[in-house]
Amino acid sequence: MINSWPVVLPPIIVLVIAFVTKNILLSLGLGVLSASVIATDGHILQAFSLVLNHLKNLLLDPDNLYGYGFVLIVGIVVVLLNQTGGTVALARLMTSRLKTAKSAKYAAILLSCCFFIDDYLSCLTVGHIMRPITDRLKIPKVKLAFILASIPAPLAIIAPISSWVGVIVSQFDQAGINLHAGAGQTGQLVAADPYNIFLQVIPFVFYSFIMLASIWFIIYQEISFGLMHKHETIAAMTGNLFGGQAPIRSTDEHELSSSVGSLTDFLFPILSLITLIFVGILYQGNYSLFGGTQTSVVAIFQQKYSLFPILFFAVFGSLILSILLALWRNKLNFNQLPKIFKDGINLMVTAIFILIIAALFGAILRDNLQTGFYLASLLLSHIDLIFLPAMIFVVSFLVAAATGSAWGTMAVVTPLTVPMIVALLQLQIPVSGAAIAILLPSLGAILAGAAAGDHFSPVSGVTVMSANSSGAYLIDHIKTQMFYATPAIIGTLVAYIVSGILFKFSLFYNVLCSFAAGTAVCFAMLLILSRIYRGKF
Repeated sequence: MINSWPVVLPPIIVLVIAFVTKNILLSLGLGVLSASVIATDGHILQAFSLVLNHLKNLLLDPDNLYGYGFVLIVGIVVVLLNQTGGTVALARLMTSRLKTAKSAKYAAILLSCCFFIDDYLSCLTVGHIMRPITDRLKIPKVKLAFILASIPAPLAIIAPISSWVGVIVSQFDQAGINLHAGAGQTGQLVAADPYNIFLQVIPFVFYSFIMLASIWFIIYQEISFGLMHKHETIAAMTGNLFGGQAPIRSTDEHELSSSVGSLTDFLFPILSLITLIFVGILYQGNYSLFGGTQTSVVAIFQQKYSLFPILFFAVFGSLILSILLALWRNKLNFNQLPKIFKDGINLMVTAIFILIIAALFGAILRDNLQTGFYLASLLLSHIDLIFLPAMIFVVSFLVAAATGSAWGTMAVVTPLTVPMIVALLQLQIPVSGAAIAILLPSLGAILAGAAAGDHFSPVSGVTVMSANSSGAYLIDHIKTQMFYATPAIIGTLVAYIVSGILFKFSLFYNVLCSFAAGTAVCFAMLLILSRIYRGKF
């Protein structure tokens, strides 16, 4: 069964069941069941054993445990901010300045850009900051969730310093883009520094720029269509922010008059968290300030490292410091701590459960069915050089959408792409990066497809986190996000078609024309869809 069409059935099953039943846990469960049965050729006992082994590996993996711990402690910090009045103080300040729904949406975009270093950190933090403000301005939950999910990954993947950079540079290195071959590498195919290549690739990650432009355009033009239009109409007419469904009650909801606090109660936990994250990265990177040998901050971010332990200890340190500050300022007493911890854990436990099931599903697709490799080898086997960037984007998008893993997608597609380009051009290796004009848009297509597929996927961690932090129903968020992301995805595909046609022209001319074409297609689709729903066509 492996390396044949049945390996793509489980992702299709998840999508269909989720849309029909609106039950994401049921759809994921059936996805895991179907994937394990296909992977074991129909042997039920072996399928059960396979699932248990993957579950054990997930729960024993240190990075996963640190990641789940980080999410739980963020929940506790959120409840603490509410208890001390920090969130209320910020809400009052922002409410006095944000008078319209449009201004609140712009504020959500700006805050998301401030947390560019990591997509999880952005989704969780910005969502809980903006939720009380967007609620009062009658912005539906799914609209906030869409903004939260649309910015972090596209922004992190083009930032010269972020939690994604080490992974990207490492994948380029392992695929043969390096100054010297090393252990475990495919060999030196392109003689170039992988980080410098990444910097040159950034302008070609068209999805990031088109998606960011799309969000601004949607808000500026007040574009509304599909299920999102229904949610926005109901919110405006009735005040129900869930599309007419029963509201989801969470432990961090509060009224403005529920607590008295100051901006110090809000800013201290957030700033201490960001500070501790940077300190942790520098410490792990052997920075000279902490007695190490590395003197370049940029070089530290080029390294492949795990951010999850850093995030966990940073948020744990921020929580302890924030509790001590609240106790010292008499905003809290010891008797309140057990309830704060309990409410914070309850706030995140459902999201973590979904994350575990989604990760289990992705692991079976990746390790046993090898769905990503099947799709990549199938679609990249015969292709014209001009259409190479566009096809790579499609492959990368499909792999990420099916598996819910942008990083896993890069690990699958990058090692296939670089050798394929060298072989298609029949170049003598090692070649210089400047000698392969098609290389930069092709690598950009990998990153863009990974970010777009991760954004589109119903099993992506960012999708789950953005729904949770905004308070939206997950299945509604998935549906609205897919429709609103589609114009940007189609626009990006057009951009890579243009880029492939113009790959022999100057890089500036290539990027300018490609981005302009892709953005124009995206904006046109958004305007047409919005006008159709408003009856103006």
